[in-house]
Amino acid sequence: MNYNDLSPHEIEKLKYLHCFEHGTTANNQYGEGNHGKDAQNFFIDQNIKSIVDIGAGQGVFVNNLATLSKSLKKIYALDIASVAAGVNIKNEKITWIDGYSHDIPLEDDEVEWITSFDCLEHILPEDIQTTCDEFYRVCSVGALVKISYRDCIERSHLHNELPDNHKSLHISVFTKETWIEHFKAAGFQTVEELAMPSRSYLIFYK
Repeated sequence: MNYNDLSPHEIEKLKYLHCFEHGTTANNQYGEGNHGKDAQNFFIDQNIKSIVDIGAGQGVFVNNLATLSKSLKKIYALDIASVAAGVNIKNEKITWIDGYSHDIPLEDDEVEWITSFDCLEHILPEDIQTTCDEFYRVCSVGALVKISYRDCIERSHLHNELPDNHKSLHISVFTKETWIEHFKAAGFQTVEELAMPSRSYLIFYK
């Protein structure tokens, strides 16, 4: 394939379609994890009514919330490739969106909360600030995210043929402080850390 004919976003979509359909060098079932598991009770305890999860993968997190929460009325799940690959969990309570984090097709303040777990490090560096701006625009209360601050050894099976700046799955590796700066530049006023035994989340409030 001539990748020169594709835009950076098209290359990334192709890369993740391949991951969902064929697995990766470390995982035969890509996107089946629930990196938001330890944050589920945070939302259930607050009786939230609406949420969108960005980079939802197969949708285990939102599917669990749809099952466990009695208050949720609107649940959206957005992913760059899982919908197109047909691997997203089908649940009538979940509205799936095939799209990008920097261009979320929802109205201003459409949902109370926006979440993203182990996704933001996967987006193109040039989309980081626009993504944070979109997070701020779409939510009315805040954003809860989990971000990896390091590269990973896991690779797409297309790794050898991809352009150098698309080879890694983590193409935006930055410090926690840098991510906080981007979220604050988007307008978020307050940041808290939700530390759990196996992982830690950042919570940004408007």
